[in-house]
Amino acid sequence: YNSFVNRKGPQHWTVKETGRFFEALRQLGTDFCSMEAFFDNRSRKQLKRKYRTELIRNPALVEMALDPRNKTKVDMSVFDVEVDPKAIEAAAQDEPPEYIPTDGGEEELASAAAAATTIDHDAAPTPDENTAPVIAAAVATAAAIAATNATDA
Repeated sequence: YNSFVNRKGPQHWTVKETGRFFEALRQLGTDFCSMEAFFDNRSRKQLKRKYRTELIRNPALVEMALDPRNKTKVDMSVFDVEVDPKAIEAAAQDEPPEYIPTDGGEEELASAAAAATTIDHDAAPTPDENTAPVIAAAVATAAAIAATNATDA
């Protein structure tokens, strides 16, 4: 069964990679999927195995890296994500960015918003032909239970 598996030899961690591992651990915690972006040639499985190994070899370093007081901001340049500068500016000012619809006109959105806000919550629901038999059965069941309780008492 193992003859058709292309296995790689052991990939030893260099000192530089270990330093990057601890830096990624400080920024991302134990999110190994996101941590893969920091490493070109390491898989999630390898990162998790490195974490378990470091827990045994250097538990104090792992503890310091995971300490919330030592946490650093995430380096977004590693993820190759394009960020809208307006969104960053709005987030800094705690204002939501302006919504620009991608489909449908503003008239459609305005009419949909107006229709959604004109719901009368105080109005009693009107039974239709599908709910009337269910309501009748529930009333009959409640009456039967009340009659049984009255005769037992």
